Amino acid sequence: MMEQWYGEERPDLLALPLYQREIVRLAVRSVTPITNAMACECLGKKRTFVSEQIDELVKEGWLEPASGKQRIRSYKLGSRGRDL
Repeated sequence: MMEQWYGEERPDLLALPLYQREIVRLAVRSVTPITNAMACECLGKKRTFVSEQIDELVKEGWLEPASGKQRIRSYKLGSRGRDL
């Protein structure tokens, strides 16, 4: 039944920890680049935790910075996330 609601999940997406998977899903559903504040609200977690999760997703190629070079404020889907 969950597959009907969310569609089939890719195995590499399922390998991600739960919170990282939800951040990727948020980025897929969002029309605009996501921010830390959006992810905090979605997950109900503090900014430091969300920042760590997003940093991991950037390193793995799921997300990439959408603005700035030094002080990144928003993120969009990276090369691995675009195939979803």
